[in-house]
Amino acid sequence: MPAPPPGEPGQGSPATRRRGEGLLRAIYTATIDQLAACGYSGLTMEGVAASAGTGKASLYRRWASKDDLIIEAVNHVLLGAADLPDTGSVRDDLLDLLRRTTEVVASPTGCAFYALMRGNPSERDFAMLAKKRLMQPRHALVLELLQRGVERGEVRPEAVTPLIGHVGIAMVSHLIMLNDGQVTPDDLVLIVDDILMPIVRVRDDQPSKSSTTRSLSG
Repeated sequence: MPAPPPGEPGQGSPATRRRGEGLLRAIYTATIDQLAACGYSGLTMEGVAASAGTGKASLYRRWASKDDLIIEAVNHVLLGAADLPDTGSVRDDLLDLLRRTTEVVASPTGCAFYALMRGNPSERDFAMLAKKRLMQPRHALVLELLQRGVERGEVRPEAVTPLIGHVGIAMVSHLIMLNDGQVTPDDLVLIVDDILMPIVRVRDDQPSKSSTTRSLSG
């Protein structure tokens, strides 16, 4: 099949056609922009390809469907394991994680994604896929922070549960919906200091792991 002539829509001219990491970033950006502007049903592989300056075949060589493309593009924007704070304090780690999560969730990308998660029944299959491949790994980050707190003697081992792992992010998401995307730094401090820490911290009548280790070594 002959190659499209230079400048054909969606293909880009030889001088402007992107490749490698530049093309990948352009595809991610085009995907997120279309998701925010058109929603799941309006996003098409053709539209993403045209916006990114490449051909539809280039997308299908890497992603079998638009679901796979959306998942990878959103995953690129969300916080990952490499972004996990490690300040030495579980309270400060949780606060930093919630601050950065709020920035993402309150962005146009985050708003589009959460609207998609609450979308119409025809999008339920994608919503389930997104929960498995996007949401669950983010909740695992919170559990990892709490487990570090257990190792430092700041957190009760029995507090490291999936339910508690949902609390902080769920509170942030709820406030964003209630307040038209506005969550203040004071809100986050209250979530951590008045809700999360009382739930997870070692109680006064319960010895911490570090104090138990010291007494055994002594």
